[in-house]
Amino acid sequence: MTPFNDSAPTYTRRPQTIDNDILLLDRTFGFNTAVDEAIKAIRSAAIEARSAMNCIGLVRLMGRSSGFIAMNASLASGEVDVCLIPEINTPLEGPGGVLAHIRRVLNRKQHCVVVVAEGAGQDILGKIGETDASGNPVLQNFAKFLQNEINADMKADLSVDVKYIDPTYMVRACPTNASDAIYCSILGQNAVHAAFAGYSGATVGLCNGHYVYLPIPPVIKSGAFVLFLANANAPSRRFSPVPSRPSSVSMRVIRIRSRRRSLSTDR
Repeated sequence: MTPFNDSAPTYTRRPQTIDNDILLLDRTFGFNTAVDEAIKAIRSAAIEARSAMNCIGLVRLMGRSSGFIAMNASLASGEVDVCLIPEINTPLEGPGGVLAHIRRVLNRKQHCVVVVAEGAGQDILGKIGETDASGNPVLQNFAKFLQNEINADMKADLSVDVKYIDPTYMVRACPTNASDAIYCSILGQNAVHAAFAGYSGATVGLCNGHYVYLPIPPVIKSGAFVLFLANANAPSRRFSPVPSRPSSVSMRVIRIRSRRRSLSTDR
């Protein structure tokens, strides 16, 4: 984050990801809307699963490198028995594996709902080595792979019926809810204020309940694993309570103070 320079253009940014995978910010705009839409798909899968004996509703949700949409939608829906996310490698085989857990759930209540984040299971399938038009690695479809594994493992004795749902475009191509609409407007307004104030190379976001300006490099370099563990309330030896600060970038945070108009009673 640098002061204004007449010889260079000034630029400010808003975090443009609905995956909520930016460590230093409370949330990114579009995330709440995505979770709302994902819940609808999960509840549809749950209704479908309960309508037949040993039926499994399998939902694939967005999340290339973070499982915040899948995790929050699963928790909010109250319908999910298994949620697989990129942050945690979960084995399929063995007594503690995914397949064994699904079998136990089916034996107990005769239906099951499984949510798989887009980037989950890549440790099992491996990397293709290709990239898409945006430069992101092309991921293999682990949800489809899991569907085939479930059928191969349980079709003979349990006669399972797996209903596969992929609501990707329903989640990402929908009108924003009220919360995200207001949040996005505030971010845009404060990005303009930052440019007029002379800041360049900054992004604006919500941090600890306050709208702040942050330098872009440490924001985009920060991993999402620490924030995920905090949201999930899960301990881990990888957790570092104090992230290291890049020496070349100032981590000064500027709180945006709203100016309240004083209403005069004089006429």
